Amino acid sequence: MMNKLGSAALRQAHALKFRRFFSTKELIINAVGSDRVGIVSDMTKYVTGVGGNVGESQASRLGNHFSLMMLVNVPEKRVVELVNQLEDVEDITASVHMVKQDAKLEPVSKAAIGYTGRFSLEGTDNPGIVHRVTSIFASNGLSIDKMETSVYIAP
Repeated sequence: MMNKLGSAALRQAHALKFRRFFSTKELIINAVGSDRVGIVSDMTKYVTGVGGNVGESQASRLGNHFSLMMLVNVPEKRVVELVNQLEDVEDITASVHMVKQDAKLEPVSKAAIGYTGRFSLEGTDNPGIVHRVTSIFASNGLSIDKMETSVYIAP
């Protein structure tokens, strides 16, 4: 299994190879809307339709809503066309962030103790619990790569 640094280097090499053939821009696309079948297909259709490529992505259903985040490479001369198309997607609000070309694919920071792991917490919901727990992580130099929370009715 490839570690995070190794896979980051592989992604960076792939992105550089893609950029050699095209003058591209790296973008982060965030899309949010009511959940329905085909959202990911619809959103990726716009990216590939302008000659782009989807790299990393994450998608999740949140209640009756859907959220999609994608890191994409798009030919530079077609960025405006893509942004205009995404503005017209029905029932989806999309935002596009241009990634600085000199940004490196390295972890933002390493854990102060050099440890990666999983943390799970179950209990009664309390307003502010997510903030309190994540503040403890941050104050101890721990970075969160992925977080999932849910609320359900206790048995």
